[in-house]
Amino acid sequence: MHGSRVVAVSAAVALCLPLATFATSSSSSASSSSSSSASTGLACLRTAVVKRENAYISAFDAYVTAERSAKTAKLTAMQTAYAIQDKKQRKTAISAADKAFKTADNAAKKALSEAEKQAKKVFNLEEAVCGYQ
Repeated sequence: MHGSRVVAVSAAVALCLPLATFATSSSSSASSSSSSSASTGLACLRTAVVKRENAYISAFDAYVTAERSAKTAKLTAMQTAYAIQDKKQRKTAISAADKAFKTADNAAKKALSEAEKQAKKVFNLEEAVCGYQ
């Protein structure tokens, strides 16, 4: 009786061994395929992150340039205003310089905010295309 069990177990092992080997190699190639796919997705995501961060840097550079321009214009306007002898005219000129600066400052801040929102929107779309989200 033990002999027939050994033969039956040996036959089952002999029949299943090729299946186990196939399953292991299939699993290995599936793992390799998913690893390759993950690597491609990660490279795609890395590219999207670099693009987003460069957009943020460009937006910030534009903001700094606009702010510098606004502050320079205010400086020039204030120098002119404080050269005015008439108190009422000087006060009007100072007020106009402040108002022009505030307008330019707000426009620069709004442009920065919009550029950052756009960069984030583009990143979110690219992130989804890369398979992350």
